[in-house]
Amino acid sequence: MGIFIFQTRRLGDFFQSIPLINALASPKGGNGAKNIALLIDESIYNIKNIFNDGINFFTYESLLKLSGISAESLNEFDFFLSDFTSKYKLAVNLNYDFANSLFINLFKEQKRGFIALCKSPKNAESIHRSGAANYLFNIVKNRSLNRINIVDIYSLIGSEKPAEIKTSYNIINLKKQAKGALLRICISIGATHPKRVWQSEKYADLIKLLSENLNCEIILVGTADESSAAEEIKKNLQSGTDINLIDLTGKTSLYELIYLIKDFDLIIASDTGTLHVSQIFNVPSVS
Repeated sequence: MGIFIFQTRRLGDFFQSIPLINALASPKGGNGAKNIALLIDESIYNIKNIFNDGINFFTYESLLKLSGISAESLNEFDFFLSDFTSKYKLAVNLNYDFANSLFINLFKEQKRGFIALCKSPKNAESIHRSGAANYLFNIVKNRSLNRINIVDIYSLIGSEKPAEIKTSYNIINLKKQAKGALLRICISIGATHPKRVWQSEKYADLIKLLSENLNCEIILVGTADESSAAEEIKKNLQSGTDINLIDLTGKTSLYELIYLIKDFDLIIASDTGTLHVSQIFNVPSVS
């Protein structure tokens, strides 16, 4: 069994770890770990002979030489990162990927969200500084149980008070009581995963129900790639049906879409992108 040990702390901490390192390298060391590698500070490299034979010693400089990167360039990058990260008092990582988890630890001030991650086909773990981030990670990490409003979970990160979770499933009944006003209902038909895309027939049935029960206009939004799906939805609507339908798929930029979302009374979406924007502007949403 091979073990790689990180011990780049100051001299006092280093010496306290010597018994553990020697025990792991010893032939009597339990599991018999014979391939021991130790990453140490440059200042300690000259006293490496105090350890048992058979331990491979590395410093960051020696690793850089193996990779062809100079220590000078790394030092310059280190100064840059130190200056860059010092400008921010709070770092929040909303994604559970390895690169972000490493980078957020370079910030010296408060850290929120996911700060470490290990993934394998059988296992996935997260070390975190936010209970809300942990909840999100364990519930929807594989995107297979996405029955919660992911935006509400994100809103908890960095907050010290309980979130006021909005219940939006009953919004249609509430809006049905409105008199006179024409309700603007947005339906976002796109999704990043095929399993989240509704069939055109279902969208058509939904539009019919909304039009029959509410004094409303329906606005379809989506990318240019989703224009054909919008055409299928319109074909599935019975001809002659009195439906106020506006098809904006492929006709708006992201900036224009955000501007429109602010004035909607309700947003219906099968993916989280549009829901993120609706949360910002406090527009009721159903997913």
